[in-house]
Amino acid sequence: MATITPVRVQTPYDVDMEIWKWIGMAAGDVALPVLCNYKQDKSVKWIAATVGTAVATIQGDIDPAGGSFAILHDTRGFANPLTITLATTATIAQILEACYAVKPVLTGGATTAGFDTWLFLRGR
Repeated sequence: MATITPVRVQTPYDVDMEIWKWIGMAAGDVALPVLCNYKQDKSVKWIAATVGTAVATIQGDIDPAGGSFAILHDTRGFANPLTITLATTATIAQILEACYAVKPVLTGGATTAGFDTWLFLRGR
């Protein structure tokens, strides 16, 4: 089990937006969160380099201490959690909830390192 630290991607448009990525996650790895309470728009992109049976979720927390992360949802509502299996092709979805911190979680099944999550944040 590894700790995956998010890396900020530098772009020419960093005044109003940020892009973060967690690269090479495997089942059981722990992703550190990105603080995003100051950004109104949030989208996530998943890319699986390997096919496996693990399930990925995007989780958020409104507690600055980060003690209770919960699965977030896309803009279609509460019935649509941000969850995919590694057999799914690249996916982009907008995050519905406002939250203080966001992180990917990869659980269950087996996979080798090769699962990437990108987080797009926009707003001031």
